[in-house]
Amino acid sequence: MTENKKLWGGRFTNEADPSFAAFNKSFSFDRRLFQVDLRASVAHCNGLAAAGVLSQEEAEAIKNGLNTLLAQAESSDNYFDDSDAEDI
Repeated sequence: MTENKKLWGGRFTNEADPSFAAFNKSFSFDRRLFQVDLRASVAHCNGLAAAGVLSQEEAEAIKNGLNTLLAQAESSDNYFDDSDAEDI
C-alpha cells in the first residue's frame, strides 16, 4: 500500500499528541458512510453538470471513477482493512 499523508499539517513541525491523533482518527466510523458518501458525490456531480459547471465528459469521467470505487467497496468487505488513513 502506498504511504498515506496526513490530511492536515501545514505549518506544524511536530507530530500530533497521541490523544489528539486517536480522537481525530475517524476512519473506522467514516468507512460505514463510504458508500453513501460516494452516491452523494455522484448526485453532486450530476448537479454540477446540469448547472454547466462540468462538461458531460468531465461528469462522466468523475462518475466512472466514483462508481469504480463503489464497486470495489461493495465487492470486498475488507476493502479498507489495510488503510491507515485518518479519514475517508
